[in-house]
Amino acid sequence: IGQDYWMDTKEMCERKIATHVVYKGRQIKAKKYLKILANPSKESKKKRKKKMSDFFKLFEDETKSTIEALLGEAPALNMRDEQELTMLSHIVPPVAIVNITVSGDADGSIIFAVIPTLATAMSDMMMGEEASNRDDVSEDDLDATKEIVSNILGSLKTTLEAQSDMENLSFDVKEASFIEANEDFSSYA
Repeated sequence: IGQDYWMDTKEMCERKIATHVVYKGRQIKAKKYLKILANPSKESKKKRKKKMSDFFKLFEDETKSTIEALLGEAPALNMRDEQELTMLSHIVPPVAIVNITVSGDADGSIIFAVIPTLATAMSDMMMGEEASNRDDVSEDDLDATKEIVSNILGSLKTTLEAQSDMENLSFDVKEASFIEANEDFSSYA
């Protein structure tokens, strides 16, 4: 009477029966899985480097436009060339830290480290005041810094979704805290 049909993962994706697949322990979209199957060789180092360069360009652009929209002034950003860094090698307390969880096509965590004078100046400007040159970071300053980082990453997420050749990432801004000069910073590594 009836007949059983057996389909493998590839066929289910091709027929659009499956929308997501668990591949190498990560959930990915069916379209991405089919692309992987079509080109099983790993991305070349040159292609990965170009993709990372493109990602940082998007990050830089979204950071500039978001800060300008929020604060009314376009920041001057100087992105550094690729360099070998040890964990937290260039982050020296005191510093405001914003913790972020990344999910989507890649999972991980990020910390934004903001020097106190920048955190307080952005907070002041967000409130419509003149930027001060103070380094005493208040809870309001941390909230403003967290909000600015959240806006930057929200904008970046939207831009990444519009790129067909970039990973789709989601960012969950967890908390902002202030690390004093004499505190142990190793737990953020």
